[in-house]
Amino acid sequence: MFESRRRLYLDTSTLILVGDGRVPPSILSSLHAEMKRSGTMLVISREHLIDAIPESKPESIERLVAALESFGAVLLVLQGPGEVEPLSGAAPDIQVQACSNIREIVYSPLAMPSLTKEKNFQRAIYQSQLNADKILNRSSQRVGLRSKRETELYWRSVVTRVRGWMGRDAGQIVARWNSEAVKPLTESRVQSVEEAVSATGVLVQPMLDLAAARELDTTEVLREHARALEHPELYPGRTLAMKVLEWNQRNHGRGRLDTDWLDAQHAAYFPYVDIATCDANTFACVVRAAGAVEMPRRCSIAKGTDLRFIVETLKGFPDLVDPLV
Repeated sequence: MFESRRRLYLDTSTLILVGDGRVPPSILSSLHAEMKRSGTMLVISREHLIDAIPESKPESIERLVAALESFGAVLLVLQGPGEVEPLSGAAPDIQVQACSNIREIVYSPLAMPSLTKEKNFQRAIYQSQLNADKILNRSSQRVGLRSKRETELYWRSVVTRVRGWMGRDAGQIVARWNSEAVKPLTESRVQSVEEAVSATGVLVQPMLDLAAARELDTTEVLREHARALEHPELYPGRTLAMKVLEWNQRNHGRGRLDTDWLDAQHAAYFPYVDIATCDANTFACVVRAAGAVEMPRRCSIAKGTDLRFIVETLKGFPDLVDPLV
């Protein structure tokens, strides 16, 4: 029943503003009224909770909870894009459940340890990105791979590095496959490929560690990634998240942010909601990428804390025919 409701996905910073009482009451009142009229419910993912885990501001969780309670019942994600993709069946969708006791769930003794692990994974990803950048910034790889042969050697070496059967030494791996090439690369170009493989190894290591902790087969993880690249229509959430990560990597106008990974994971939910908000950088990417991603739901996306846009968009939705009491 609740699965058919229209869905609103607000970014965490906007929810914190609501919890802090920094959204004008008239706008918040209009938002609640239009959500009720149109049968729209707020969607909450584990990424929202990870965002608000206490760090320098221990009150952040309570600020988020206060915001969520102001919306009454919310739709809590039970299975997100990572669990339901690749999509199949007549009505592919994430799994949500109506929740009116969000405080009990957030403050459950079982919740925080799990969320903290996810937060630590996010920090590890950020550090791996910084370390990979250091490798590339001091190397010839700044000019990129120059030929098809280099690209082929790179990918063959990366797959070997990820599968782990030759260890983590990029030099050894690249040298092995280059020696078996019909036309081996020169030493200088081998070094360029080696640096690229080394950086990629550093970048993916936290994900490999996570896969090992969850007893996942890395070969199957690689196959799944390849399937997502080949059939993006079956992986709309993952596809959009990957495009956001690629956009951040190419956006040389700013440095890495420790929120980049989580911002991309938030974007993975956009194909499954009707309205969403995100930060300015993610918005710039999503508006470019959304047209190329087949979304189960047609999502309207707003930048930052533009709740006026959300209200106006909701006004365009028809009334809920059979409102739940």
